[in-house]
Amino acid sequence: MNQTDSFSEEMKKYFECEDGAYTAFTDVELGKGTYNVKSVIRQLLVKKIGKENIPIVNVTPNQDICFEICPKAKIYGTSVMKIPCKFSKKDKDEMTIYFNQEIIKSFNAAAGDIWYIYFKDGSSAPVLGVLSKDKWDNLFGEVDEGKDESDVIQSDDLNYLTDVSDMKLIEETAPDKATVIRIGKATSVVRSLSAEEAAKREKNRKKKGNRGEDIAVEIEKRRLADIGRMDLVEKVVNVARVKDGLGYDLISTDIDENGNEIEIYIEVKATSEKKDTPFYVTPNEVEVSRRLSDYYYIYRIYEMNTHSSQAKYYRIKGAIDTNYELVPTEYLAYKK
Repeated sequence: MNQTDSFSEEMKKYFECEDGAYTAFTDVELGKGTYNVKSVIRQLLVKKIGKENIPIVNVTPNQDICFEICPKAKIYGTSVMKIPCKFSKKDKDEMTIYFNQEIIKSFNAAAGDIWYIYFKDGSSAPVLGVLSKDKWDNLFGEVDEGKDESDVIQSDDLNYLTDVSDMKLIEETAPDKATVIRIGKATSVVRSLSAEEAAKREKNRKKKGNRGEDIAVEIEKRRLADIGRMDLVEKVVNVARVKDGLGYDLISTDIDENGNEIEIYIEVKATSEKKDTPFYVTPNEVEVSRRLSDYYYIYRIYEMNTHSSQAKYYRIKGAIDTNYELVPTEYLAYKK
């Protein structure tokens, strides 16, 4: 898939819009905070807003464009954003948008993530959004049918029958050897998904991920209750429900050998398959796990089926690449 392009019909259908365009963040741009607006996005803005309504550097009084925020994006805490976006010179086509570090932080953006602009039917108000690369690829990329587990692919929506608080949760030891696979599985492409099928798979992935996180929260609450620290139970926080891309899903508390409270960070990996089923991790998760290695845990939850009243899990502490063999599945290529 191209890293910059106009919306396909499937994208228009998914975002319920008239027209749109997208591009990817690069490492260089994220460091600078200034972005040359690609021609496909620039032409869309000119077409929908009108060139006379777009700011010009040091010419027009107002140097911002007001963007509505896409409700499906990973941007939190605001419904509109005023962002400097302007022609670099009068009577020139070059346009620059300024995503300062505060804006980038609110996007929680990483290199390869997609930012996009679209317009709803009959509207001249631009809508801005950001999605992680893996979510964008899951929605609109050509997919290998082997990447998703069968419960995500199934035609029906996932529906878990047992309340998490009533489940039997069985802790086991980690397998002797486990392999994790980085996102971006480099296998043969099978086919493209329709907007409906992509949306359904994304919905099932979200349900499955939420279920795993809920189980991990319950595991933590029971663990803390078992050591007599009911005061810490309410401090278990599912931060992934508020903001994604942090490199972990939960924040909880542990007690060290001296009786001191220490904050711990938990990344949840859930599957309906067996204990030794490999799972995907992002480069950010690996990096965060290294930085927080003394306080970082993988909670691997498995045999998590819709009809089952129990789930099994193991906890493993430390950097991901210390505990798992990382198998690279895609590469970033630079000309030698």
